[in-house]
Amino acid sequence: MEDFLNTVIWNGRTVADLISPEFLLSLTGDILGAILILIAGFVVAGFLSRRVARLAQRHESLDQTLFSFLSNIIRY
Repeated sequence: MEDFLNTVIWNGRTVADLISPEFLLSLTGDILGAILILIAGFVVAGFLSRRVARLAQRHESLDQTLFSFLSNIIRY
C-alpha cells in the first residue's frame, strides 16, 4: 500500500498528495468558484436577453425576427 501512495501520478505529485485534505479542499474551492462564475454568466445573459426583447417590443416598426435572433445570440 505504501508503494501505491508514493506513486507519482501527475505533475510530480504522488497519490498521497492528491488525496490529502489540503489538495481536496483547494480543488473544492476551484470547483465552487467555477460554478459561481457559470451561474453569474447565466444571470447576466438572461438579463441582457430580456433587455433586447423589451427593446423590440417598444419599437413595433422594427423586425421582430431580428430582435428574437439577437436575443438568442446574446443568451447563448
